[in-house]
Amino acid sequence: FIKIFLRFRINMAKQATQLSVKKKKKNWVSILAPKEFRNMELGKTLAFESENTIGREIEYNYSLLSGDPKKQHIELVFKIEKTRESFAETSVYEYKIWQAYLKRMVRKARTKIDDSFEVKTNDGFKVKVKPFIITRGVVHRSVQSDIRKKVMEMFIQSCEKKTFIQAVLDLINYSIQKEIKNEIKKLTPIASFEIRWFKRIKA
Repeated sequence: FIKIFLRFRINMAKQATQLSVKKKKKNWVSILAPKEFRNMELGKTLAFESENTIGREIEYNYSLLSGDPKKQHIELVFKIEKTRESFAETSVYEYKIWQAYLKRMVRKARTKIDDSFEVKTNDGFKVKVKPFIITRGVVHRSVQSDIRKKVMEMFIQSCEKKTFIQAVLDLINYSIQKEIKNEIKKLTPIASFEIRWFKRIKA
């Protein structure tokens, strides 16, 4: 009985030692941007296993990815979706604009138009969209409603033809914003048109 008890204590001690060793062996995992951003390293994180990083998010300023300081008002949120060895591979989860950048656009004798709606991309992602519009003068509520309706219609049509990442790249390049602005300025002069938030919410 004593021998069995001692063996049990020894085994427990070994297991405890092994667990303590394992706890000390956290490794660095490199977080990589998707291929559309040249698989650039976004940073590193510590984990026991690289698989433990799946689901983690990292926010990154687009100017650091592109080297273009004019795009520093754009933030991208990446989400880790799979791993290989000591690398964590991400996909873009969210596009957004700095609030301070938008506030600078607001002026007196102008109308600020906000909206929020959902669209679906060609690859099946449900996305929350929040446009931000500044007119060159004060406009009636009926005109504001017409602008919101036009923006939503055009955005839905645009996203139906694009994957989520294609839509994000077009937002970064301002091709979607230019196309929509050219249409809504037929309703009233537009000072600024931005998409302040574009976030994947459901597959």
